[in-house]
Amino acid sequence: MVPGISVRTLVSLQNGLGNEEIFGDCLYGNIVAGSLTVTVESQKRGTVVVHKLGRVGLAPFRGVSVPPQIYTLFKLIFEVEFYESAEQMKWSKALLNMMGNGVPALLGWLPERVYSDPIAFRIEMNALRETATIMRALGIAPINLLGYPVQLITWFVQWPLSILQLFRPLLRYIVASGRGGKLPSIAADLAKCSPRTEVPWLYGRVAACGHALGIRTPVCRLLTDVLSIDGTFKRGRFLDNPQAVLREIRHAI
Repeated sequence: MVPGISVRTLVSLQNGLGNEEIFGDCLYGNIVAGSLTVTVESQKRGTVVVHKLGRVGLAPFRGVSVPPQIYTLFKLIFEVEFYESAEQMKWSKALLNMMGNGVPALLGWLPERVYSDPIAFRIEMNALRETATIMRALGIAPINLLGYPVQLITWFVQWPLSILQLFRPLLRYIVASGRGGKLPSIAADLAKCSPRTEVPWLYGRVAACGHALGIRTPVCRLLTDVLSIDGTFKRGRFLDNPQAVLREIRHAI
């Protein structure tokens, strides 16, 4: 992005972490942080299919308030919720976006299968646990977001894995019902050979923060290294093989 472009107000609705900082550094104007729980799919250029209508969250960025016109505009279609902290909102949404996303894409499985398999489930929980650990280290408290109990989820994923395994059937149902009948975003991008995925902005950001803080994040690092777009995909030996993923993670620790 070329710095110095002037805008009046830009609402950043992209999933992931760090988008608002990029916009804020490059644009002159008001940046509003946003989060969506609307399940959509881009089937072809200029066509977006809505699978499940949800809510919109808005938060001020760098101390600039949300203009009332923005609220009015979104209120025409969605339920709108305001949050005081863009950082809390975006990190809480990122944790939700990671559920049933990167690990299924790495294995080539649907999320339901990941949550049915004890080894794959363990890897999935470790990815979420790494995210919760980084949030705590950064002093970012999770918030319940757009009807989702993120505070409970963040607390829950830090339980011993032996206890978490007992809740696999319930979590499988929750993750499957939240997708609105479409592929998770990362798997959908890989299937379309998209030049970009959300991986660097989700797992990559967690891994980068972990590196800066001296906290190990082996699952997020592996997902970033294997699934980030670099012209080739390196997930062949991990497809349908959670044991190989587990060995790689143990080797990295």
